[in-house]
Amino acid sequence: MAGTKAAMEKDYSVDDYICAICDEGGDLICCDGDCGRSFHPTKPTGEASHCDTLGLSEEQLELPEFLCENCESKKHQCFVCGELGSSDQGGDEQVIIQCNKRGCKRFYHPYCLPLDINKIPEDACPMHECYSCKKKNATSEDNKMTGKTKGKETCRKKHATSEGNKTRGQSKGRGTWEMNLVLCRRCPKAFHRKCLPREMFGGEGNIQRIWETAGGTVFYCGDHEMVENLRSAKRNHIKFREEKPKGAAENQSVEDGNK
Repeated sequence: MAGTKAAMEKDYSVDDYICAICDEGGDLICCDGDCGRSFHPTKPTGEASHCDTLGLSEEQLELPEFLCENCESKKHQCFVCGELGSSDQGGDEQVIIQCNKRGCKRFYHPYCLPLDINKIPEDACPMHECYSCKKKNATSEDNKMTGKTKGKETCRKKHATSEGNKTRGQSKGRGTWEMNLVLCRRCPKAFHRKCLPREMFGGEGNIQRIWETAGGTVFYCGDHEMVENLRSAKRNHIKFREEKPKGAAENQSVEDGNK
């Protein structure tokens, strides 16, 4: 089964427990590449969460290693602008760098953030300090769960967060819990729980933007349009490859025919 070797060598993070496409749990496959994300691999596995899934075949699921399209091509999305760029550290065209702070693994254009490519991971991305109070904290939701994974259970794991297991993200007390960083799933903003705007929890005419799941906290900051019936922000954030503008292929055919 794919997704075991690299998974056994990394720390747990919320990305191990929820799908990168739909932000729900279930039967997932882990990427063995640098991104470390999890996905619903087939259409049946994504039905409960209305996920587009990777659309893999049963034969692909049985391969000894799984790489998502981004890791296979070494082209990843900047977590700020969403555009693709080369992340090949051995190549001359590298324009995307990765935050190596434990449990993070997000990619950025250096010019989209004040990051120095020579100071990673010391010069960490914004996900490791509170957007509100600007104080850093080492117990973010993405790196609080440390330890080793256990074999194949990691690459095809069932975490039942799809059907009603998201609960309202209310604080459970003071101290460490309130100082945990909650990370936005769509952009590099993080908040201490105590610094979260009250409206993020829903109620009084506000759309709920934070849920607790078996694998960690799912949160979307106020910058992102929500799809209320899906309990998530719009799912247009994943880009595996550069797509030609509509009509580009037809225009190219006409040009070739006129030569």
